[in-house]
Amino acid sequence: MEVEAGWGGRVAATVIVALRYVLPLAVVAAAVWVYEELPGVARLPPSPLTGLIPQHTQAIAAEKWMLGHFRVPLTARSVVVQRSAGGIGSATQARIVAAAVRADRRAARNGGRSGFAVPVLNTGGLAPAARERGTTAITYVVYPASVPAVRQAELTERYARRLSKTGVRAYPSGVFVGELEQAQAIADTLRWVEIATLAVIVVILAAYLRSAAAPIVTLVAAGLSYLLATHLVTWLGLHTGRAVPREVEPLMIVLLLGVVTDYSVFLISGTRARLRSGMPRVEAARSTAAEFLPIIATAGVLVGAGVATLRVARIHFFQALGPAMAFTVMIGMLVSALFVPAVLALLGRFALWPGLRAGDIGSGDPLAPAAGGLRARITGLFASRRKASVIAVVCGIVLAAAASGVAHTRLGLGPIRDLRPGRPAKQGAREASAGFSPGIIAPTTVLLRGGGVAADPSGLRTLQGLVEGLPGVAGVLGAGDLPVSQREGVFRAQHADAARLVVVLGAEPYSARGIDDLTALEGAMPGMLARSGLRGASVAYAGDTAISKAAVDDMHHDILLVGAVVLAVNLVVLALFLRSLVAPLYLVAASLLAVAAALGLTTYVFQDLLGYGQLTYYFPLAVGVLLVSFGSDYNVFIVGRIWQRSRRLPLREAVVATAPRAGRAITVAGLALALSFASLAIIPLASFGEFAFAMGAGILLDTFVVRSLLLPAVVSAVGEGSWWPLIHERIRAAAQRETD
Repeated sequence: MEVEAGWGGRVAATVIVALRYVLPLAVVAAAVWVYEELPGVARLPPSPLTGLIPQHTQAIAAEKWMLGHFRVPLTARSVVVQRSAGGIGSATQARIVAAAVRADRRAARNGGRSGFAVPVLNTGGLAPAARERGTTAITYVVYPASVPAVRQAELTERYARRLSKTGVRAYPSGVFVGELEQAQAIADTLRWVEIATLAVIVVILAAYLRSAAAPIVTLVAAGLSYLLATHLVTWLGLHTGRAVPREVEPLMIVLLLGVVTDYSVFLISGTRARLRSGMPRVEAARSTAAEFLPIIATAGVLVGAGVATLRVARIHFFQALGPAMAFTVMIGMLVSALFVPAVLALLGRFALWPGLRAGDIGSGDPLAPAAGGLRARITGLFASRRKASVIAVVCGIVLAAAASGVAHTRLGLGPIRDLRPGRPAKQGAREASAGFSPGIIAPTTVLLRGGGVAADPSGLRTLQGLVEGLPGVAGVLGAGDLPVSQREGVFRAQHADAARLVVVLGAEPYSARGIDDLTALEGAMPGMLARSGLRGASVAYAGDTAISKAAVDDMHHDILLVGAVVLAVNLVVLALFLRSLVAPLYLVAASLLAVAAALGLTTYVFQDLLGYGQLTYYFPLAVGVLLVSFGSDYNVFIVGRIWQRSRRLPLREAVVATAPRAGRAITVAGLALALSFASLAIIPLASFGEFAFAMGAGILLDTFVVRSLLLPAVVSAVGEGSWWPLIHERIRAAAQRETD
């Protein structure tokens, strides 16, 4: 029994098959042209994390204010760490200080356009939070704001090589150096990610379709999509000023290969079934395209619109990433819809060689329900509303249990934590932590303005002591720690009523724990100001921990905002596609439950079991949007086919007839997509491991639990009410079936 296709699908399929001699060549020509004429990803800016830091925060504003009112800036994002467990001799210490003096003189000669150095040694009583004495030197390298982050990191690495000549190995570290090392780690392993993803697709498709040619058709379509997408996205980004960092290339590769593979699986498997039934190759390709093109178009719009919602986020990185990813998905959808059916119409069974031979033709009904097997037996349970309800409840309980981990998910940044052990930035942070405290790598500056703070040294000393006594604070440096002649311009403003303290936290500055410690400091500050007699002063916080806190706060805001927008988009598109208001509600709810389960499992594995203590702060938003979008993609594939079949069958019969066959294709597509995202774990960064696990787990849960069990069970349990307000059309269709 042929599935009834809409007129739009029939027209599109007829045109594509009619142009089968032209379309493949046209797509190839377009890909060659953009490759030759438009810039590639090598032209995109490096460093994926700089754009993830919010630029319009109170912390950034406080830093800019201090640059104009204090003689010495105390905020540096690049440091050089030297440590010798046996101690750094006085001669070596003198050479470290002399190198800093020379750097400062060079900076003065060229008008401050290069960086100057501020060395801090854990000798004497000046250094705050020192765990050891005479073992460690940290040189903060401060650059003008006009020097790009990548250039700052390169200059810091050069300065570290110079300091290593003093006799103690010097490690460059800090947020910018960490970002540069992350970018290099991605570049070094990108080719292996590509190879692994391609291997996954080839093996899975070859095994499922029993064909060597079918994976080639899919890979050619994916390769053409990749050339078109990467060059067009790069060109648009460079011309609109919203270029996506080139380090997102692994995600683009995996996303494109996954999308194209998904759509190709349905087109190729549908064509294979029709060829086996004896249908001529052109008619088989046309009939398959007529059935699936409306579903593919809707699925592509859902995924594209879902990721495009990232445009409403506050953070620049996501504002650029959302439209770029949406554009990438739409190109993959268009190439799949135009190229694959045309090639299948041209090649017929040869596109499935050697899995479909001449003797296989006429061996079955292309749309007959799968007989036997575990999947068919489970699907048979959906014919009973009571049994379907039990299955739905059990699936819901399992997913809810996995989702419980979300309740204690903690977010933080990982410019250094994400790196593998042995990388210079991570080793530098480790040595600094041993000689001082983890927070020394990027101290927090507390800026006090107004209320006569600059003229109240007693109040400032009292406040410093109170801050030092807080849990989570390893040490504090203030005006009382410098000679009187050096305090002006360092801890007291030269021409304003302002003063500042340098606070070294006991935790890594970018971590969830460090953010918690800063939050506690902010909460205690009003009371401490009152006890110090500085009640009239206003307070601002600067430094990497303050910026990290602002980033996490922004991310919590964006999760709610983008989440609401992406859910609204999915509800609207599904309602238009299904012409129903009830079904989209439980479809989106099922996708949300799968997303929560994936995030909860990731929390249990990485934050708790592996001891990470946190997840990368942008991870829930990126994973959530992608999983909701792909979940809606699979919603369209399975429910769309049930909807088509229910035009001629009662709903529960349509579920039983459709779920086994559609479920196999969705299983293969989901497995390929999950393993494609899992290949991102090859990149030696903790954040990519978290992302790979969450996406892989989420897609597998969506494939094997939500789409294969929960969704058909809910459709069966809700019954014809799923199609409200068009239920009267279903009643008429049922009456017509009885008449026939």
